[in-house]
Amino acid sequence: MSLLLILLLLGPHPTAADIPVSDTFGDADVRALVEAARQARGRGEEGLDSFDGRMWERIYVGFDAARFRRERGLYTQERVARVRWEREGERTVRWEAARREVPVAGLSSDDSESMADGLVRSLAREGAPPPLLFEPGSDRLTFGTGEWALHPLADTAGLHYRYHSGDTLRIVLPEDRRQVTLAEVRVEPRRAEFRLLAASLWFDLATGALVRSVYRPSRPFDLELEDPDGASDVPRLFRPIRAEIRLISVDHSLQDFRWWIPRRFSFEGEGQVGRLARFPVTMEWTVSEVVVNRDPPGDLVPDPLPEGWTLRRRGGGDAHGEEGETDPSATASGSGVESRDEREDFRREGGDEAFTEPPAESLVVVVPTGAELAAGPGLTGRAAREPGAFRPEELRELEASVRELFPPATTLKPTLQWGLQGGLSRFNRVEGLASGVSARVDLSGGRELRGEVRSGLSALRPTGEIAVRSGIPRERATVAVYRRLVGSSDWEDPHTLASSLSSLVVGDGPTPLHRAWGGEAVWDRQVGRLTRRTRLFAERQGPAQAGTDFHLLGIFAHRPLSPVPPAAPGDFLGLVVEHRWHSEVDPRQMRFFVGSHLEGATGTLDYLRARANGGMTLPLGDRWGSAVELGAGWGSPRLPLQRSFFPGGPEGYRGGRVGERVGRSFWLMRAEVGSGVPGARLVAFGDLLRIDPFGTGTPSPVDLAAGMGLSLLDGLVRFEFGRRVSGGGPWRVHAYLDGLF
Repeated sequence: MSLLLILLLLGPHPTAADIPVSDTFGDADVRALVEAARQARGRGEEGLDSFDGRMWERIYVGFDAARFRRERGLYTQERVARVRWEREGERTVRWEAARREVPVAGLSSDDSESMADGLVRSLAREGAPPPLLFEPGSDRLTFGTGEWALHPLADTAGLHYRYHSGDTLRIVLPEDRRQVTLAEVRVEPRRAEFRLLAASLWFDLATGALVRSVYRPSRPFDLELEDPDGASDVPRLFRPIRAEIRLISVDHSLQDFRWWIPRRFSFEGEGQVGRLARFPVTMEWTVSEVVVNRDPPGDLVPDPLPEGWTLRRRGGGDAHGEEGETDPSATASGSGVESRDEREDFRREGGDEAFTEPPAESLVVVVPTGAELAAGPGLTGRAAREPGAFRPEELRELEASVRELFPPATTLKPTLQWGLQGGLSRFNRVEGLASGVSARVDLSGGRELRGEVRSGLSALRPTGEIAVRSGIPRERATVAVYRRLVGSSDWEDPHTLASSLSSLVVGDGPTPLHRAWGGEAVWDRQVGRLTRRTRLFAERQGPAQAGTDFHLLGIFAHRPLSPVPPAAPGDFLGLVVEHRWHSEVDPRQMRFFVGSHLEGATGTLDYLRARANGGMTLPLGDRWGSAVELGAGWGSPRLPLQRSFFPGGPEGYRGGRVGERVGRSFWLMRAEVGSGVPGARLVAFGDLLRIDPFGTGTPSPVDLAAGMGLSLLDGLVRFEFGRRVSGGGPWRVHAYLDGLF
């Protein structure tokens, strides 16, 4: 989480370019509404002396990759507090419940005394929680106090934004039949910059108060574009480093028919480190049970303070219970910090008068003991990315409301990558050592054009592609033309760093690869834990000849390698539909995962193939766990060799390498039992495989493989050694990502 938030705050600030503003407002009505909203800043709290409510908040950071069976949870935090805001600057927070977890390591503040103590200390040292930073009557859009974007209501924002009238909503209040009219202002940035927002803002026409904000940056954060000097310090293997904010939404509720008070907030984003991994991030909070202009509840700040509780005051001295700790200088809000000079520069350049510091305040924080926080009310116990503040269908509608506001591209300057960046370098039996260069150009409407070309030392037949991609990580479309070297196996991507190292060190067996050139249209969609990919392709496929037998072990001992399986040449028009779903990220719970692949094509050969896998992990007490995975596949009689099944390697049948067994149908079972904690387990495994060998129609006998290994971080990293038991075979050592558990 910290990495993503730091990235959001890096980079140059927008400047007031010499841009004509005659087209700033689409019509006179929207101009009057924006000016009224600017004048209304701060007036919304007139007559409001205080409000009390109950806050619920959750943060989730995950880890995932395209070929993983399931997502891992890196960090989760959930907490509940009673909060009080007072107009004169007093803020009071009494924490009632909290839980912090690192799911991949199996760590939780519920079970770890040291982690619980750390949670208590961090709650005591933090500043006001996010709902208290959204001052009633303010127009603050951002979470926390970070000033990473130019506010659309800043006095000079017209240099950077255009404003258009949107929808109108009329609400009739049931008590006295009064009508509240809300009007939408659609904000379009003039150019694609991370610090400029595409936004849908809703205002109360009677007061000018901002009551709903839905927005996202006009393009993703890219470290190489925002901070080239900082990007140069990052190893090329981990570039590009990008962060894409899918959506930020803030809603207010009308209290006593006069005051709009923050009610719920949602942030969804995703960080990306090269082609290695992505990190989905969600943050959300709600405020309920709101009452206004009441005396402080008598039990909000207990007196005397129960034993073991912590009480901290900022701006008025400190006191604490027997186990409490205080730090008068701590003011972190968990949102990132910018220097005062940076904030001043941003205001001068961007005219960010709307981003003013909140008034000086006295903050009182009360924290119970770790045991009481764990047993407190209101915790959902869901270590997941599913939204709780907004329903999934709401989020999809909100995303659609700002998607069409992306600005046209203002520059066609490409972002170049080469060498180890972006997975451009690799080693395999066909190309030998191969590398290339890629370029990406931002287009209008949030789309991007990217292209790459690559050539190997052992096969001077370059590969490459040109693609246009549009949409957001949750729902994305890509159209491409290409010439590729394709891995034929469902269980291995031959172009990853791990596969390249395996080929370089040990030669990596028969290595099923084929060549393809043509075009495709791909649609990716994610709904909760369900991911779906649909691919329509038209391509010519052909064999790939081995270009080298070099591997490091061959330097010390003669070790001939098997030939690359010959692919059947042909022209194909086909469709592929893939699904992936998983149930949980908490390793202390029973978890399920499933995947499916359905493919059909016509052309030189008409064929159909289907593959499915599913499994579960089951805790067995505090120290033991188990996992099982079942898989099966079937192909039609005219299935070409390159679309057959190659169930081998560490992610398939661990008794043989990818390419040693090939068939038109198969079934596979993988079972494991382990002892330890999710962070580190010793594992024993066994695999069963039965395959219908290609070209025979007669199923082979059942193959059995077994071995042992070490599982780290809930199976994220695996080290194993094992061998084929039936018929014997050499011992094999596997190091890979995405084990069963």
